[in-house]
Amino acid sequence: MPNLQAMFGRSPEVVRSGDGRLWMPTHSGLAVIDPKPAAETNVQSEVLLEKVILDGRVLAQHRNILPILKCEGHEAADLRILRDELRLPPDYRRLEIEFTTLSFVGLENIRFRYRLAGLDSDWFDAGTQRSATYSRLPHGDYRFEVQVRTGDGVWNAQSAVLQLKVLPYFWQKWWFIISVAGFAVALVPGSVRHFEKRRMQHRLASVERERAVERERARIAKDIHDDLGASLTRITMLSQSALNKPEPVKVPTVELSRIYDTARSMTNAMDEIVWAINPSNDTLESLAAYFAEFVQEFLAPTDLRFNLDIPIVLPRSNISSEVRHSLFLAFKEALNNAVKHSKATELTVSLVVKTNGFVLSVEDNGQGFDATANNGEGPASTRGGNGLRNMYRRLEELQGTCVIKSERGVGTRVAFEVRLPN
Repeated sequence: MPNLQAMFGRSPEVVRSGDGRLWMPTHSGLAVIDPKPAAETNVQSEVLLEKVILDGRVLAQHRNILPILKCEGHEAADLRILRDELRLPPDYRRLEIEFTTLSFVGLENIRFRYRLAGLDSDWFDAGTQRSATYSRLPHGDYRFEVQVRTGDGVWNAQSAVLQLKVLPYFWQKWWFIISVAGFAVALVPGSVRHFEKRRMQHRLASVERERAVERERARIAKDIHDDLGASLTRITMLSQSALNKPEPVKVPTVELSRIYDTARSMTNAMDEIVWAINPSNDTLESLAAYFAEFVQEFLAPTDLRFNLDIPIVLPRSNISSEVRHSLFLAFKEALNNAVKHSKATELTVSLVVKTNGFVLSVEDNGQGFDATANNGEGPASTRGGNGLRNMYRRLEELQGTCVIKSERGVGTRVAFEVRLPN
């Protein structure tokens, strides 16, 4: 209507006809208002998606409302005819969706609510705000829905809908995950084989080193036995031959006796060293056999009766040369104390095998001593010697124990307990 200004000062200003319509004269013509359709019709407002903006760039818009826009050479999609989902790159930062409605109701009476299916479980009441903002959505499919409510207090049943798809990074795609999983499956056996091979190489290297040490020990034992042993045996034989010459022959008997005793002592010491370092003797069976033979030779010149209580069958336990050598020196000291100081008539050497080692004991029926006096040092302390202390110390170095039980007039028992690895 060209002019809406009504005419005033004339009567009637407004006339109501019989059908209920209102007639008003204006400067340009006659205006007719029919209030019946507005009263009888309750039309719900329609919500419209207006614009989709991604990091400041318009991806889609409603072209009936907004002019056609181009951002950086990209023409925005038309939200009126958009049927496919809008695809968003995985590295975007900010997504903004604008919406509106066409209604003659006052702005203060219009409210909106929206939700993003796939992220939101409930509707978000936006009030009069006409935009929704999201940032860094995980990759996947989403459905954006928005509804409007006007003054009647009823949300419109028809939502405006927008399908969104956030694309995954390449490492989140199924083909990459399957490739990585396949590579991992293929890598695990290879890694296991690699580490197993490395472990076996280290083990073989360790075995080779042990074998080299054993070969060196065997060579040293052989050299000592062949060279030094032969020389000592020759000295012993020559000195013994000189001692056995007839009386008219003048021979320095005292000096020859000392040579003979020294050579014999060195020969025995050499035999002990050769036995200790020879790797073929690193067994419990070899240790028991050598100790039994030593007892017989050591007690042969004496009047002591002796008993050997050693099992016929012994377990295949490995005993290092250090353990055998230290144990032999302690055992030899115990025999020497029994022969020199116990005044015994009978002596027993026994070997008892346990689950984690063995116990070697020397027991006599001699005069005994007070084991509690002088810290258990007994006669050795009174003579100023270190025999008993050495036995304790040697067993402590082997992580074993030395137990001495003795009473005056009853006898003495010295027990060496040695622990062996499983």
